Amino acid sequence: MTEQEKNQKRELFLKTILLVAGCFVGLFLLFNIYRNYQAKRIFRDEQRLRDVQDLRERIELFYEIFGHYPQSAAEEPFIDQSTSADSDNLWIKGFHNRNFMSAQGLPVDPLNNSKYYYQYKSDKPPADEYEINIVFETKKYRQMMQDDGGNDSQKYETGTDLELI
Repeated sequence: MTEQEKNQKRELFLKTILLVAGCFVGLFLLFNIYRNYQAKRIFRDEQRLRDVQDLRERIELFYEIFGHYPQSAAEEPFIDQSTSADSDNLWIKGFHNRNFMSAQGLPVDPLNNSKYYYQYKSDKPPADEYEINIVFETKKYRQMMQDDGGNDSQKYETGTDLELI
């Protein structure tokens, strides 16, 4: 084998090693990007659970003071949705008394778009039943949407009547 052939083999070997190393680095970067993406989705789902608990506490406090739950929208389909929040984040129409609001108003979904939002509906006035719906992003929490006892397996339902929405 000539010196030139040996150099060509060494060069090919080094290029192969560099290519394999580059693939490993690329896979490592992709894995970390995906892991970060998943962590953000889980964090948003955990925030949704905290928000729904906050909403329930405010709604129950409203009930204790006024003897009924906040009334939902007066127009068809009688559902309040966080995507319709005003500048004060007052998207549940029946929360007319701001003593129930924090400085930021009511919680809204971290994404608050056409796919991820919060819903609220009460029964006819004076409301003695209500339902809150949210949608989770991750498989970890999606099972809760099927096991919550409500009538919509695509949403997490909580409240006193899980068949209002």
